[in-house]
Amino acid sequence: VRGYDLPVPPLPDLVRIYESAAAWVRPARVCAVALNTFGSDDREARRLLTDAEGATGLPAGDPVRFGSEALLDAAARAVTTN
Repeated sequence: VRGYDLPVPPLPDLVRIYESAAAWVRPARVCAVALNTFGSDDREARRLLTDAEGATGLPAGDPVRFGSEALLDAAARAVTTN
């Protein structure tokens, strides 16, 4: 986010934080990771997505750059398995 110089925690930590925050309402699992790869070329953006998938074990995508199909598929699978 432009204008904020805040460190971003590692993605596995963010997954735990989001799941913990959701647990106040009801248990929920993160099913995918959406990244904003603005400022990266396509090759670097794909590497970032691959790294995010490796770090979290979850599908990752940039819906603006590459479309949202993989993320929507992950959400649909999560709904049908829970």
